[in-house]
Amino acid sequence: MNLELKLPPPIILLIHLISVYCLNYIKISPKINVIYPKETLIISVFLGLMIAIVGVVSFKRHKTTISPLNPSKSSSLVIPIVCPAICI
Repeated sequence: MNLELKLPPPIILLIHLISVYCLNYIKISPKINVIYPKETLIISVFLGLMIAIVGVVSFKRHKTTISPLNPSKSSSLVIPIVCPAICI
């Protein structure tokens, strides 16, 4: 099995962001009314950044690479433990 990555993760992210932006204009689902849209956005971004930071710190603590483009440079499998309350 070839586990080599064909596209770097930032390119995959960009493709997904463009597709989500384009799907916003296709009316296939009803609008969802959010009571506090700005606060929801701020909390979501904050939680996303915290999860990303915990992941990077875990990789650095185990002295392994965070880049999936070079799996030969990894020294161990890292599974970051994120606060279980976030998953609820």
